[in-house]
Amino acid sequence: MQRTLFDEITATKGDERITARPRRAAIVPVRLTEGERDQFAEVARDLGISLSTYVRQVVLSRPLPPRRAVRPIPEVNRETYHALGRLVADINTIADVWPSVVVNLARPRSSKLSSS
Repeated sequence: MQRTLFDEITATKGDERITARPRRAAIVPVRLTEGERDQFAEVARDLGISLSTYVRQVVLSRPLPPRRAVRPIPEVNRETYHALGRLVADINTIADVWPSVVVNLARPRSSKLSSS
């Protein structure tokens, strides 16, 4: 017989049966709409189990969907990204230097005219 995640681990000590269940102390917060929560609660109530037990069984007993393949980034996009990065670096350099250029242009120039 195959064991499942929800089987109780039991041991016997003399005539006593000892049940060793791990203490569930970890909490996983999940946000649901009130309608979703009510739907889960109704199904759990119909099954005669707690909402926590129902959610735990549903989540842990279903196989995960296959993982989606990651699409590689096309080389043209990668090259464009790097070219834009270089352009932004040049624009930042110009923006850093520009205030000093404007100040120098706004200063009146002193011209020394030699009188002969």
